[in-house]
Amino acid sequence: KAASLSLSNTTHCHLSHEGLVPGSTYVARVRARPGQTSGFSGQYSEWSMEASWETPEGGIQPRNLRCLFNGVDRLTCSWEVKKEIITSVLFGLFFRATSASAEEECSPVHEKTLPRDPYVVQSCEITVTNTSSQSQYHVAVRTKTEEKLIEAYRNIKVLPPANVSVTMRENQEYELRWIKHTLRYSFIKQRYEVQYWKHNQEEKTLQRINISNDEPPFIFTLQMLESSTQYRGRMRARVNTPPDYKGPWSEWSEEFTWETENVLSPVVLPVVLPAIIIALLIIAHCSYKYFLRKKKSWEENIPNPSKSLLIQSYLG
Repeated sequence: KAASLSLSNTTHCHLSHEGLVPGSTYVARVRARPGQTSGFSGQYSEWSMEASWETPEGGIQPRNLRCLFNGVDRLTCSWEVKKEIITSVLFGLFFRATSASAEEECSPVHEKTLPRDPYVVQSCEITVTNTSSQSQYHVAVRTKTEEKLIEAYRNIKVLPPANVSVTMRENQEYELRWIKHTLRYSFIKQRYEVQYWKHNQEEKTLQRINISNDEPPFIFTLQMLESSTQYRGRMRARVNTPPDYKGPWSEWSEEFTWETENVLSPVVLPVVLPAIIIALLIIAHCSYKYFLRKKKSWEENIPNPSKSLLIQSYLG
């Protein structure tokens, strides 16, 4: 059976447990139209998406409230609550020392789970200040609300960076660029964390970089990357400045990839270059010695008329 509620100028609705059937599943939907005080008129909107919930079996009210006095200064009260609701509903013990005194809340509340029992025993101790036989304590167990002040500027979770990419520069360094999530106020700056690793070697080669500048780019130097290697990476962001503005890390961006080209390492070049020069000098020296030997051998094989026997006999 469907029920309808008409609400005005509100974004929430309270449904008391008295109007709900325990152990049942409920479905609700909402639609809206301009209010009478807005100065506008119109038809109802389309229905919202449905929201569903279940009511616990047997209701949520605690049972078996009882209190025992130790005869000195402690009044211990205990009650039972169904296990399935203790994570979503808080109960507190409230008391008055006299009917005219202000109501107080007992704390802390202790819990004891019994094996194979659908209930949890909760208890709390009240310090008794008036032990006369005429004193009477008024106690009650009720659900309570837990309030927490949420300061928006201390709980900013930005969206992850988009369109993250890495490209090579002219000097063989690599440039990381991204599009940051634009906040409403431009004075709020962000910082970033980058994780990158060799393809298919995330656990062994994972590297982390913290980037404090709000805008791109970030430069990967030659010392940070290996040549002829395929890399994968991801990036996330969080609020950085002003100092009072805080928040958790964003979700990770989509993974991005790039591949480095084959270049000679700057560490290897100072070692290899002198070795090449020395090798060239040795080759040049050996070539020169070889040339001198060949030249001498060639000169010795040239015919010399002065050494001829015929000419020597003629001259003799």
